[in-house]
Amino acid sequence: MNNTVDPNKLKKAPFASSCFMGLGQILYLKQYVRGALFALVEVVMLCSIIFGTKKIIPANNSEYDYLKQVPETAELVEYLEDAEYSKLDSIMASRAKSMEKFFKNAAVKGLGDAAYKEIVDEAQDYKKEDKDAYKEALAEAKQAKADAIEEYTAVFADYDYSSLDEVEEASYEIIDYDDIYDKYTSISSKYDHKLAKVMAKMEAKKFDGAKKELLPEYKELVAEAKQNYKNSLAAIAEKNKQTVAELKNGYTEVLNLAKEGGAEKEDLRKLSVQYRKDLDAAEEQFSSDKVKARFAFEKELKDAFAVFDGNNEFDEHYDGCTLCKRAASNGNRTVMHRAWFKGPLVTSIIGLFTLGDRQNTTVTKFMDHSIFMMINGIFALVIILFFIFLYQLNINSARTAANKIIKNNKFPSLKESQNDLSQNSFATIGIAPSVVMIAIFSLIPLLFSALVAFTNYSSPDHVPPNNLVDWVGLSNFVTMFSTKVGGGEWAKAFGNAAVWTIVWAIFATFTCFFVGFFYAFVLQDKRVAIPSFYRTVYILPYAIPTMLSLFVWANLLNGTIGPINRTLQLIGLIEQPIPWLSNPNVAKFSLIFVNIWIGFPYSMILTTSSMTAISNSLYEAAVIDGATKWQQFKSITYPLVMFQLKPTLIMQFASNINNFGAVFFLTGGGPNMPQAGLTTTTTCGATDLLISWIYKLTMNTPSRYQLASVLSLLVFVVLVPFALYNFTRTKSFKEGEL
Repeated sequence: MNNTVDPNKLKKAPFASSCFMGLGQILYLKQYVRGALFALVEVVMLCSIIFGTKKIIPANNSEYDYLKQVPETAELVEYLEDAEYSKLDSIMASRAKSMEKFFKNAAVKGLGDAAYKEIVDEAQDYKKEDKDAYKEALAEAKQAKADAIEEYTAVFADYDYSSLDEVEEASYEIIDYDDIYDKYTSISSKYDHKLAKVMAKMEAKKFDGAKKELLPEYKELVAEAKQNYKNSLAAIAEKNKQTVAELKNGYTEVLNLAKEGGAEKEDLRKLSVQYRKDLDAAEEQFSSDKVKARFAFEKELKDAFAVFDGNNEFDEHYDGCTLCKRAASNGNRTVMHRAWFKGPLVTSIIGLFTLGDRQNTTVTKFMDHSIFMMINGIFALVIILFFIFLYQLNINSARTAANKIIKNNKFPSLKESQNDLSQNSFATIGIAPSVVMIAIFSLIPLLFSALVAFTNYSSPDHVPPNNLVDWVGLSNFVTMFSTKVGGGEWAKAFGNAAVWTIVWAIFATFTCFFVGFFYAFVLQDKRVAIPSFYRTVYILPYAIPTMLSLFVWANLLNGTIGPINRTLQLIGLIEQPIPWLSNPNVAKFSLIFVNIWIGFPYSMILTTSSMTAISNSLYEAAVIDGATKWQQFKSITYPLVMFQLKPTLIMQFASNINNFGAVFFLTGGGPNMPQAGLTTTTTCGATDLLISWIYKLTMNTPSRYQLASVLSLLVFVVLVPFALYNFTRTKSFKEGEL
């Protein structure tokens, strides 16, 4: 082996690795393990691009059953007899022997056991109450088993198991007993599969021989079908263009007439809405016509393949590709064809852009599922990004290794290479599982949620697999934020929910925190007797499950039968019940009040623990300097507590923006908003936060997943930068400086 270091040659390693991953490490740097790993990654990527499949899509369940099944036993035998297959008699003799053994032994025993079990199961009802009757039943069961064995032994002895018809007749005796019949079908399928493999191979060979003669005619028909499809698409596009132009001209003419006639803004808006509806209808018709054209094209392709009819009696979909031959060698019918350069990575990316096409089938399994295709596409994008990272790492690794070899003027030994690989790769290998988990369980769901905002994913018209989801660009954002769409109802609902969410987050965060701070500070005073008792009492609301507390408060604040209203009326403080949960403003106050009751103990515990960490020497020095209690609090207690708890306060603020439980379990988002019909249209109640509104949009009927995704994306885009910015500006984040 030549170990001479040639700097000019080594400098080619990065370029070689850029041409094919790992090539530079293997050819120039003698780092065979690392190079092989990089090369393996690229080989896998190339295979996932090049080697693809195209599923055969059955039009109905009958065609689907054809794909899964093989010809019946009688058809297989007849075919092989005509083909004078030499081993047919041997296979059929073995089948007859197996069937005879099964029926005379396993079937007879199984039928006897079934007769015994039937009587014993009935006797279980009185096993404890009447033991004598149970013993009699057991004796009766044993006798029934013996009688059944004797009867069926005689029955199955009369059949000729070399006859397919008589074997089928014998199977009728066991058809009501699933376990026994399953064993029979297993034996039958085993021999049918053997015969099917022979027939499939013979028919494949016959097809391959006839293919050369019929291929020119087939190609001519396929070319004609493609041209017809192309012409149809052009005609449909031209028709749609004319329709859109007519709608535009008509709208412009009517709009001008309306303006000249002094039409009001509301009338002009209605004209605009109707124009958009007409455009949507034209676009829908355009899509429908394209689907019909594609179905017609697929039918022409199927008719073109009919030139091969009769050349493969076993599998009508056989076309001689590698997957067809593999299926034939296993005695199965073709369910997919080879499709070059349409590997899973390519089809996933295409699916992400198209979100599927309508398939001419009634079998749900073969319909395109837009949501699954979107997820697969996102996963493929993540894999591609990971590959790009490894590709760049592979080039940098080759460059670094080449420079190191040139510097040392020698190639590393095998042991040195292993040590280098283990040391430098340890961190990467250690963190890789975490990166993969983050990508799968965090990154992909986040991307999916964001992309749904740009689709029309909603019920009932756009829920897969019976219906497809389409990309709609920014139309969902226009619907949510524009005052011109749908009378601006969605924009009004969003404005109310967004403002209330911010108000709620501010009050829920600071009231709980400073009430807890107040109680913690008071209970720290040495003049308070038995402070531990008071702390225990104050912590109780936090110790009770929050959901349970909210349910209790919902009953306490009930406007009609709630104990609070009834007590206030009883003592004469009020005449009419206070609408704690039925008036929008009062319901918001109730939410904030109940949240204080539930949340302040947590802040009290945090503040108490923080205050106990403050050194008494600080307070002693302050007393010597003549500081009052207020000055001690303002200059010592408050700054030190906030230094430690400000990050927690920021996290509580972010958490309260998404505080789903408080609203859902106390008010359910109600009552309805004052504007007539606003809650009915948008499902948004007066006390709904953005997070609870998102829940309603997804769980109520009709479900509007796309609008819920718009809100989720907005919350994410606003909340995350806000929290990060404020957190990084806290003193505790800046290396603990005071």
